[in-house]
Amino acid sequence: MRQERLEKIEEYVSSNGFVTMEQIRDEFQIAMPTVRKDISELASQGLIEKVYGGAKAIAKTGGHLAGNLGVVELSVAIETVYNTMEDR
Repeated sequence: MRQERLEKIEEYVSSNGFVTMEQIRDEFQIAMPTVRKDISELASQGLIEKVYGGAKAIAKTGGHLAGNLGVVELSVAIETVYNTMEDR
C-alpha cells in the first residue's frame, strides 16, 4: 500500500512539475507527517526534489522540456502563492 502511494505521489509531482505539501495531503488524503515522510523517501531515491513547502519534478535531460521546466516551475509557484493569498 505504501509503495503504491509513493509511486502515485511521484507520478503526481512529475505531472505537475511542482506541488505543495498541502496539495499532496489533499490529493491523497494523508496526514502531513506522512506527506513529509513520503517526500523525503522519494527524494532520497532521487525520484523528486524536496523543496521548501513541497516537491518538484526532477528535470529529465536530453529534451527541450528540461530547458523550459524552470519557466513552468516559476509559473506554478506564482499561481500557488497567488491562490494561497487569495484564500486568506
